[in-house]
Amino acid sequence: MLAFVLATASLLTAQARPTRASDKATALAKKDYNTLAGIYADSAYFSNINGSYSKTLAYADTCRYYLNLHYLQLRPKGKDLMKQLGSLSIVPAEIKWYHDSLPMNYGIILDIRNESAVAALALHEWEVYKYNNSVYTHLFKERYADNSLGEYCRMMMKSETNKNVAVALLVLFLLSIFPVYYVMYYRHRLSYQFCLERVKQINTILLSDVSEENKLREVEKGVSDRFPERLLAIVNQIKEALIASVEENQKSQSDIEMLEDEVRCVEYENERLHISNSILDNCLSTLKHETMYYPSRIRQLVDEPDGQLEAIDELAIYYKELYQILSQQAMSQVESVKLVSRPVDITTLVSPSKLTTTLSHHSSVATLSSLLIYLIYYILSITTNH
Repeated sequence: MLAFVLATASLLTAQARPTRASDKATALAKKDYNTLAGIYADSAYFSNINGSYSKTLAYADTCRYYLNLHYLQLRPKGKDLMKQLGSLSIVPAEIKWYHDSLPMNYGIILDIRNESAVAALALHEWEVYKYNNSVYTHLFKERYADNSLGEYCRMMMKSETNKNVAVALLVLFLLSIFPVYYVMYYRHRLSYQFCLERVKQINTILLSDVSEENKLREVEKGVSDRFPERLLAIVNQIKEALIASVEENQKSQSDIEMLEDEVRCVEYENERLHISNSILDNCLSTLKHETMYYPSRIRQLVDEPDGQLEAIDELAIYYKELYQILSQQAMSQVESVKLVSRPVDITTLVSPSKLTTTLSHHSSVATLSSLLIYLIYYILSITTNH
């Protein structure tokens, strides 16, 4: 049955098989081994059609011979030669030629292997059939394989890779939405909220009743590098205003302390003067009351006719000593109080319109300004009353 099928295939092919017009003698003269191989391949084909299977194998051997000669023309030292029968585990010579891209007529090779397989099958030479059929099948697959299949596979792999890359990019894009949202919107929103809270805190500090120093300290704590430039400039202006206010307060406090010291000094001097005046008044009152008797007594003793000179002398000496003691006591009280005096310009104390004479620009006296003012206005009040 198989022989019938192969024979039928050969018969169908024969109807379209071209005839070769080349003469063997001409081909031999030109050493055109490829043409000679084609002539014997045609002979093997027609021999199979005629049923001369033994001649077919003989024509096939001659055809292989000329194919090997053509191979040796291409590669003089080549060792891969076609055989009628070989081991299936070894790569056939024509397959190696095809892999090496040798310019052989692989159509003739396919024909001779196919005709040899048909003839061997008809002659029941199974080993020859299996080998030739295997070589024919192998070479046919190699030659007529779809070469675009690899390119198509590579294109599909590239497409798959591109699809995977696209999916990966899409996943990365979806995953990057949240960071981008945070960077482009939410981060600015948080920064705005942070700045707003700090501004409210600074306003609360400025409106509080604490001291300027504490306000400045709290504002400096609330300043952050995350502030925008405009807000940072405003905060710096607030700090400068607070610093100026603190300096002004410190200056005012210093002036107040100096005035308080001066007031305490004046009060102290007033107390000392009051005490000194009280003691001096007591001394003068004692001097008056203790000595008012002695002048009249001395006068009585002088007016008496007996003239007690000795008594007068004793009384005068006692009066003198008592007067000296009380006077020294009064003078010691006056000298114990030393008021602090400094040069005072009179024109700063009294309006020039109230002065009867014109003073120079350097008219000044060394005194206590408060006492001098009191004295001047006391004199002016007496003068006005008169």
